Amino acid sequence: MTTRRGEAHPSAGFTLIELLVALVVGTMIMALVLTSVDRTIRHEGMLRKRGETMAEMSRLRRLMHRDFTAAAARTLTFESNALRLPTTHALLSPHPLLVDVEWDFSGGTIRRIESVEDMNYENELLIAEHVTSIRAELYDAINRRWLPAATVFSSAAPRFTAVRFELGVGDGEPVTIVERLPVLAGTEEQQ
Repeated sequence: MTTRRGEAHPSAGFTLIELLVALVVGTMIMALVLTSVDRTIRHEGMLRKRGETMAEMSRLRRLMHRDFTAAAARTLTFESNALRLPTTHALLSPHPLLVDVEWDFSGGTIRRIESVEDMNYENELLIAEHVTSIRAELYDAINRRWLPAATVFSSAAPRFTAVRFELGVGDGEPVTIVERLPVLAGTEEQQ
């Protein structure tokens, strides 16, 4: 193509300014996309962790409810980081089997340990991790108030009608579990 002298050449490409503007706009769009993807990944991780915690607490509530419902005696033993009770809710057998269950709340975890001495059997189940705090209380039906379990020497007295656990799990809101203590034949509950 021939042109005369002094005429402008037809545009054969983009100018340097146009390329720089396109580069800046592309970089800004890429930064927005990457920020959005990063937030989505963090949010998904948080939701997954919260879902796992909810599943752990659901399993904890279900197993505690079964243990207290099938309690073979009204006696609960509280220690610094453990709760012990005899129950017929055994994970070993689909039929009622008397086992001693220990709920261990130490080391930032919750474990359920069931054992049968005569059978030389022990089964440990990790229920929850990342437990930051725990408080156990017994409900005194006579005085109508909750007492710290650590101050109660015997839960066999009929005046105690419920147990409450308040758990701090991870960085979420505290979880509260309340279970009625079993009333056995021959034991009268005072109101």
